[in-house]
Amino acid sequence: IPTLADTIAHLKLLKAFAVLRDSIVDESLEPRYSIKVWQVFITNAVRRFIIFITALKEYHNLEPNSPFDERNIFDTARSNRFIKTLDSLIPPLDVVMVWHAFLLNPKSFYDNCVRNDILPFGMFPLPLKRLSDSIDNDSFVYKPSEVLKDNYLDVVSSFTVEPTDLIYDMDNFAMYEQLVSISCPSCDQIILKDIPYTNDASTGFADDGFKQKINYGKCRCQFSDIITHEELRKRQLYADVRSDIPLPGLYKYFSNVISDKYFRPRNPVKINNFIKKEFTRLALNSIGTRTLEDTIAKASSDKKYMNLISHTVARGILICEDLVGCVLRQERFVKKMNEIDWLHSPLIQEGLAESVIRYSRFFKLLTSYEHRLMLVPTLDIDLIWHTHQLSMYYYFTDCQSTEREAVIDHDDKVEEGRLDDCFEKTARYYKYRFKQDYSLCHCWYCLSLRSKSQSKLKSIFGKKKIEAKLAETQSSPLFMNGIGITHISIHNAICIPNTYAEERR
Repeated sequence: IPTLADTIAHLKLLKAFAVLRDSIVDESLEPRYSIKVWQVFITNAVRRFIIFITALKEYHNLEPNSPFDERNIFDTARSNRFIKTLDSLIPPLDVVMVWHAFLLNPKSFYDNCVRNDILPFGMFPLPLKRLSDSIDNDSFVYKPSEVLKDNYLDVVSSFTVEPTDLIYDMDNFAMYEQLVSISCPSCDQIILKDIPYTNDASTGFADDGFKQKINYGKCRCQFSDIITHEELRKRQLYADVRSDIPLPGLYKYFSNVISDKYFRPRNPVKINNFIKKEFTRLALNSIGTRTLEDTIAKASSDKKYMNLISHTVARGILICEDLVGCVLRQERFVKKMNEIDWLHSPLIQEGLAESVIRYSRFFKLLTSYEHRLMLVPTLDIDLIWHTHQLSMYYYFTDCQSTEREAVIDHDDKVEEGRLDDCFEKTARYYKYRFKQDYSLCHCWYCLSLRSKSQSKLKSIFGKKKIEAKLAETQSSPLFMNGIGITHISIHNAICIPNTYAEERR
């Protein structure tokens, strides 16, 4: 369970993310343009993150593990060399923002680290204290020391010498000036050279309508010479089916290390091989073709397989997750946390201490078999949950020390209507289980009411003001008898195994 210091540092980091966005996006411009600027900026940040972790792997030149020996990869992942290196540097804030969002998808983060044999990086927590120390206490501007910045660039320069890859601060970001080259996912040959992230026709790499004709290289793969996002996904799926590397998502869904203890005996290697064989056999039979390329085209025609920013980095680690989407999905939560403004509350210690206790109870419900609810956190509980996940090693350790012995994923794609219904059920179950309200207001006044020092409260507000504020609270449309003030989290829920899963168990 995270400490108060970690949680406060996390809140400070969220403030810095907001300041970064404000420095990049001019809200006075047309909204559509502002949205595009930020999307392109995040796309470039993901590319920089991929360069960073690829450089870390090459910098240490560790003895490679078999990608199918998950248990050995997990047991040997704590690397003193990695720790020493990561303790000596700090990435740019845009790279940190991607790292932060990726960690909040713990099973996907783990899967990508294992398949790419870079779990020592995965085991290293987001350095919240160092990040907090690098953020100005008043302006929340990110100002790391020159030593930390230089050490970061030393690692990155061991992998790339491209001048644009060795820029630390992206203060002068201009979205139309950013150019990338793209490699074929199947043969690794460069097929597009100097392609913009975006252009006036919206056919750049970061655009939904990305469309470019092959203009470079010696790729002889039997696919279309018109490259789109769908074409790249088609080539990637083709490469995955033919590759000796585990399929994307194998250890997210079929791990024999972090899965529920009742599902752990499954053999990921057999599952991987079965999926590849069955995919090829069934698809070939269903469409009556002799070429796997045609099969792949049909299978990927209506699916977003993944975000293939990795293929803009020569020899880069293949990240099979839409990291741009991960960052964008966190924005509402970041905005809400900053609006609540816990950092300026005179009762921040009391409020967060209460939230840590509430999260520990919520975590107990998450990791037990005592119910079949989809649990939805409140904002304050979600903050602690997010902070917990920023150290994958400790989050996994805590999860595996529970009844289920399994890592609990954090689903941030649940529809809001379903969240509302499940939130009320969560609130009632929490009150039944722990005899306390689940939904609590965290304004300064309500925190004061719940604090031990009532005299301090009276000296601030006075008795009449207290009574008036209490009446106002109870008249709020968010107030529900038996539950309290409902502050549902902006996103995220967790689904506990249903009846079918229990029967299978």
